[in-house]
Amino acid sequence: MFKIHTIAGSRQADTEYLPSSAIKTEAGMLLHMSGGVLVQTSNTDVPTYLCLHTSDGVLEKGTCIPVTRISSDVVIEGIRRDGMSHEEVLIGQKISLSPDGKEFVSVEGAAEVVYVDESVIRVRFI
Repeated sequence: MFKIHTIAGSRQADTEYLPSSAIKTEAGMLLHMSGGVLVQTSNTDVPTYLCLHTSDGVLEKGTCIPVTRISSDVVIEGIRRDGMSHEEVLIGQKISLSPDGKEFVSVEGAAEVVYVDESVIRVRFI
């Protein structure tokens, strides 16, 4: 999953409570709004929220959950897809989320790489 690495200006992340779709949430999921509820972000979608809640099962649609807003001044840290070497991902490159939304893949997307090493990738969604 994902976590906030830094926020420009050393600000603290604010917590908001917003309605979710009928999904099973996990702390660290990337989410965005669709139809007035939060849905999981995947592929080339641009996330606007980081989930702070882990549910035991699928939530009832409209259940409010804690999230943190993601903007272009927030650096998100996550993992690379297995088999994706850090040599094939360059700082400044645009990458996307995996279809399941749980890791980064080297497909062109909305996440700009700001740091990469053997174990993590840090991005800014633009």
